[in-house]
Amino acid sequence: MSCTIDDIREANPTREGVSISRIDALLQQGAVSEHFVCSIVDEIERRETPHIAAFFQLPQPISSSREWISVPALEAGLAGEVYFEPHVLTMGDLGQSVVVTPVSELQVNRKGYPVTQAAILFPYWGVRAKYFSIYESAFREYRLEDRIVVPQKHSWHQNRPIRASDFEVLLEGRLIREIKSILRSILPAFSMASRCEISLPEWLYNYFIMPLPGRIVRPSKTISTLAYVVNSSNRARTLPTPSFQSVQEALFVRFREFSIFENQLFAMNTLLDEGELSSAQIGTIGLMEWMIRQFVGLDTTAKSPFAVVIKDEGLDDLPAELLKNIRSERMIRNQLVHGRPLERLSFSIEGSRSERGKQIERSDHQVTYASVKKIIDDAFELYRAMNKRKPKFWA
Repeated sequence: MSCTIDDIREANPTREGVSISRIDALLQQGAVSEHFVCSIVDEIERRETPHIAAFFQLPQPISSSREWISVPALEAGLAGEVYFEPHVLTMGDLGQSVVVTPVSELQVNRKGYPVTQAAILFPYWGVRAKYFSIYESAFREYRLEDRIVVPQKHSWHQNRPIRASDFEVLLEGRLIREIKSILRSILPAFSMASRCEISLPEWLYNYFIMPLPGRIVRPSKTISTLAYVVNSSNRARTLPTPSFQSVQEALFVRFREFSIFENQLFAMNTLLDEGELSSAQIGTIGLMEWMIRQFVGLDTTAKSPFAVVIKDEGLDDLPAELLKNIRSERMIRNQLVHGRPLERLSFSIEGSRSERGKQIERSDHQVTYASVKKIIDDAFELYRAMNKRKPKFWA
């Protein structure tokens, strides 16, 4: 039987002097959608062992393709299972509330700010697992009896007994460092898999936890995602949805730093998504030339033209098909630079990014979203091929 929002209201009865339940306060602030929070409760209840769910939002749109991705946490032996789902923030009636809606349920032409609704499931671990059953037994008809859960001699907090209310509040604070550790692993992996830079958030926006199915615990102070997205260019970003397998492969490298070349390619990908096709095309080919010069040992300011550098024997060990593509792409850049400039259609382009390319095909140069994306893909492939032959040649 699936969880409903009324089940969660029942699990969070209103406190004396408070007119609204915890879940309704979260819904009014756009901190979570009904669909998402109910689906996570169902997921917790499917687990054979007790789990804690941590909820928060990322101010960038990404998706985990309906897959739970296991990521090692900072605590030895602990891993969190991460789930990302794309949502859109909109203002409610009369601007009195914020509404967060799953992209799959969004009405056609409804404008808003794309965000990611995130959940991470953690199994109870260590001493917390040992005392979980006592904490769980402190509830009577969803009302918390604030009894002692951990006696003083076994306490890990200020050398005093830990009551039921302390137990869940300490969990909420303790999980923050594990979540940040996981994000430092998984967001770079998503960046590499989607080839679109996804930066680490400054805050855990709209953060709260669920130590029992339906039970909500919030920090004393929370930060809304809305203030960030309203003041950013988030509306223009597109939704990367890399495959589950590609993210898992990228996760083998933890806490990695992106090279200058990778950061520049992420910037080219952003230009592409914003409709600046000619800038993305010229910039990417220039980056490939820059990297090839360094790979074969030429000064980046050397006078040898790219047509000569691309034939250097030092490149013979690279994939022949890739080199053939790059030589062809070098000519595309020359045609664009020395011919009539591409019309600036960025501000009139609407619809999905694949549709943008079709509209721009009217220009003489036939520069499309697909053709520029292929160049960026080749640049990433070139970078990987060179690193296999000269590990860390681009630090």
